[in-house]
Amino acid sequence: MESLRRERKETQASAETRGRFRYLRFLGMLLAVFLVLCLVVAVPDGVFAVLREETVRIPLRDGTSLSGTLFLPEGCGPWPVVASCGPDIRRSRPHESSLPVPGASLSEDVLPGFLACGADPEPWTSFGYAVLLADSRGTGDSPGRWAFPGPRSGEDVADLVTWAAGQPWCDGAVGLWGVGLAAQEQWWGAALAPPSLRAVIALEGGIDLYRDLLFPGGIPAKTFWRALSRLFRDESGSSSPDVLLFRELAISENPTHASLYSPAYESSSLSPSAVTLPFLVGGRAVPGIPTLRGSLEMYRNAPSPEKRLLLTSSATLEPFFVGAFLEEQRRFFDASLKRLPFRENRADPVLLRCGEFSPEARRETLWPGERTLWTRFYLNAAAGTLETYATSPAETPFSGGPEKRVLFESAPFEEDTLFSGPVTAFLSLSSSRTELDVFVAVEVVGGTTCSSGAMSGENPPEGRPLSGGWLRGSLRRLDPRKSERYFPLHGFSRTEPLTPGHPTEMTVSLSPLEALVRRGERLRVSLSARPDASLAFLDLETSPENGDGTIHTGGTPARSYLVLPLVVPPEKFVPPLRET
Repeated sequence: MESLRRERKETQASAETRGRFRYLRFLGMLLAVFLVLCLVVAVPDGVFAVLREETVRIPLRDGTSLSGTLFLPEGCGPWPVVASCGPDIRRSRPHESSLPVPGASLSEDVLPGFLACGADPEPWTSFGYAVLLADSRGTGDSPGRWAFPGPRSGEDVADLVTWAAGQPWCDGAVGLWGVGLAAQEQWWGAALAPPSLRAVIALEGGIDLYRDLLFPGGIPAKTFWRALSRLFRDESGSSSPDVLLFRELAISENPTHASLYSPAYESSSLSPSAVTLPFLVGGRAVPGIPTLRGSLEMYRNAPSPEKRLLLTSSATLEPFFVGAFLEEQRRFFDASLKRLPFRENRADPVLLRCGEFSPEARRETLWPGERTLWTRFYLNAAAGTLETYATSPAETPFSGGPEKRVLFESAPFEEDTLFSGPVTAFLSLSSSRTELDVFVAVEVVGGTTCSSGAMSGENPPEGRPLSGGWLRGSLRRLDPRKSERYFPLHGFSRTEPLTPGHPTEMTVSLSPLEALVRRGERLRVSLSARPDASLAFLDLETSPENGDGTIHTGGTPARSYLVLPLVVPPEKFVPPLRET
């Protein structure tokens, strides 16, 4: 009996031990599941976070090749590919890039690489994409001789896309991503529409070599000339890069002969009608970024069924590599390359951000938006003011240098006012000589205004740059086939010297606005015959025939005014009536 009792106790103890073990094992399993869920929630893309990097050679149709660097996510693949092709692009890194920043200076050793930037491998591999960076023909480690973006560079980009799509690590879908010249080259590749190319992201990618890079406003941008010259390899050793640049343009080696829009420039310009693939364009809506003009023209006029636009008033490109703008690019490529549903309203393809004043980006259905009120601000030479009504006739002189510009200021704004869209200045100007290079800047200033008609030599308060543009007076004639009221386009095909002392109407296209003017702040417009310090990085070369200018304002019909894109607040906006 005693032994039976002991056996029962042992059996009961064993059962209790097994129960405790099962309970502890269950708790352990719950803890493991909890930790896994925490990791998944905390790092949703971490499964792709580790990079594998290797050098590749990309064969081209003419027997040469491009040198590339391939970045693969950790895992088995295959993956869709984000590809970039541009001058010396493999040695550029987005956060170390020397891409132009208004007000900054450029040293000679960064000139070859500052024109282009490729995709950042780190975020894109974490999103589940392979990343391929390739040096353009004749740059970096790629053999051959570089040429301006055009049909040949388009063929190279198309060959790169086709080659990448056929590799075992690619699932057959390729997207192009680039900034500057890299974006300009990929536009030509997109025009050829290789079957595996699904979408394009192009930031500040010009489509016109003359207007968007070498001669913005008809005035030579010498920084770009020097940078492009260095991309040419002198195989014979008998010619300087500058001479090779002129030969490539099929123009005289005299720079003055290069200043007109020749057939050579025409052949290097891409019509927006050639691009039918989905694309996303973007850039900085700040003064001194001429390549943004081409991106906006592509957005407005390309027949693509899916077009998206990102604009920021930041002076740097950093917003495009982090935060909401990077997420927008990811969603766009996910929808185009992975066929995932776009997680935002597809009817709102425009994402805008007003720099430090707007931490949250806002969406619009189009650009300029439907709430845009085109508002005239008239220059008043008699009082040095900026008015919303026409004034009596007056005139005031201006010249070159910061101390000789003429200023016009508005009254303080009575409420916060948003501006978003293109800016155009319609000016009546005369010159003391047969030429006039005019530079127009729009700033916002706070506090007290400077005295009426004051020149900057009288120490006006510092302003925050909003918009700016410039024009060579003898190249003022517009192209009537392509110009629109708020999107003027100059022909630049022939010179028309000014008659000294005779007022001449000129239309100056300024950089787009994406700015919030606070209550109590003022708008200030300045005119000068020389570029100011904020444009020093472009090294704009004014004409030796440049004279002193005079601005003529007021009268009937009113002369000299700016048209600004004021955005009407939603609560005050009344949609236009539609015919039924």
